[in-house]
Amino acid sequence: MLSNAPRWRGTLGTGLPNALVYDMEYTNVNNSDILLVGTLGRGNWTINKFAANPATFAPMPMVSPIAAQGVTTGASSGVIGFTVGGGTVPAAALVVTATSTNPDLVPNAGITLGGAGANRTIEFTPAPGATGTGSITVTVSDGTSSSFQTFGVTVGTARPGLSLFPIVGQTIEENTTTRAIPFAIAQARNPNNVTFSATSSNRALIPNVNIVINRQARTVAITPARNQSGTAIISLTAREGNTTDTTDFVVTVTPLANQPPVIAPIRNQVRDVGVPKIKVDFTVNYQPGNIGPGYVS
Repeated sequence: MLSNAPRWRGTLGTGLPNALVYDMEYTNVNNSDILLVGTLGRGNWTINKFAANPATFAPMPMVSPIAAQGVTTGASSGVIGFTVGGGTVPAAALVVTATSTNPDLVPNAGITLGGAGANRTIEFTPAPGATGTGSITVTVSDGTSSSFQTFGVTVGTARPGLSLFPIVGQTIEENTTTRAIPFAIAQARNPNNVTFSATSSNRALIPNVNIVINRQARTVAITPARNQSGTAIISLTAREGNTTDTTDFVVTVTPLANQPPVIAPIRNQVRDVGVPKIKVDFTVNYQPGNIGPGYVS
């Protein structure tokens, strides 16, 4: 989605799957153009512009991103601030709810919401003695439409001083990108002053520049080099002043399954009488490195 752009929600049928609701962003071009983006199946699609009347779409309520949180066993998260807005009602009338994806780690009863107007808060307390990972989804609704943000939660035993919680290994297919992997820190003197960096043990597979860290959301996304498969150890480092901590996790990139070559469509041909043969160009599409020698006959 475009940053800082108003979001809208509507149902469209022309040229698109019926009965699906799409998230949109209004580009404010001549007061009539909409940029439509979304996710369909495993891939992202974008329709650059189409004519529409913004008045026919209801503005969606929105909730700001919340960074992944790390909590030591037996402690609570403390108060975490976030903002809400948009929708068809004032911010004070927006309804905020939160649910845990792992109630054994963080019970829903252990989640407390607070704040008022556009400025809201959330605080959570893990189950006694529980450790592990999960996530909490915060949803905002105006009574008609809703949107949500999900943030990762890690509960464990932190060492004294700045600590990064472990990250589980990741497995993805060749020529794809990992999800935004949440990570969490603990024992920071000022979390806003902590910086992060990452390196790859196999730069032919995962170049360092292909490791993208979102400092605000505390997530990392990894894109392998094109047409490469194998494993790499990613070392993520947190730094606050002279204090650092590093956690390693493995990324496994599996090769694509063998796919047969495909001949692109060839249009009908017209040959003059007496001409024995004509040249016809066509294209053979295949996945490099995933098929053996072949021939066309």
